[in-house]
Amino acid sequence: MQKHNTKGLNISTACTEYTNFSGWKTMPNVTVSISEELKEKMDQLPELNWSEITREFLVEKVKRALLLKQIDKMLGNSKLTEKNALELGEKIKKSMWKRYRAEGW
Repeated sequence: MQKHNTKGLNISTACTEYTNFSGWKTMPNVTVSISEELKEKMDQLPELNWSEITREFLVEKVKRALLLKQIDKMLGNSKLTEKNALELGEKIKKSMWKRYRAEGW
């Protein structure tokens, strides 16, 4: 079991238990511990599917983390400094401003 503590949420991944959804593949269960205060607020919104909301959040979080990891790997040997990147950004911003102004924006 893997445990992660992220901003007050305790997430435990228990890969030994699975849930079988009709029409879905069998999926591992994840247990999330939250504060009593948050649970009370969530209980006031029974129309929301918290499992689906959490699943969508985790999918997006994993996508972003993997993308950042890939970008870090690609830029690992880059000679571009932060100063160079900021200067390049300014040049691009000025160029785009000139272009949009010329187009009547």
